[in-house]
Amino acid sequence: DRLEGHPTAYQRHQRSVHRDSEHGPVAQAWVYEVCNKTSYVPPSKNYLWHIYKGLEFINAPHWYRRQLPELDSAPWQEIDQ
Repeated sequence: DRLEGHPTAYQRHQRSVHRDSEHGPVAQAWVYEVCNKTSYVPPSKNYLWHIYKGLEFINAPHWYRRQLPELDSAPWQEIDQ
């Protein structure tokens, strides 16, 4: 929660995660929702790193990856170690 800025920047909620309409709920997941939606809260470098690693793991198309914010190589190296 501390890394996600809970409870000041984000509120935590539990939601059902669905694979598709035929299989119904797969699991319950914790999600974080921005508290103050009138101002921009940028994602942390740590969060973006996890997103990029997930996209790499599923071999997401390059056109999709290019839509995400860029990260400097230095923070990646620090987080990856």
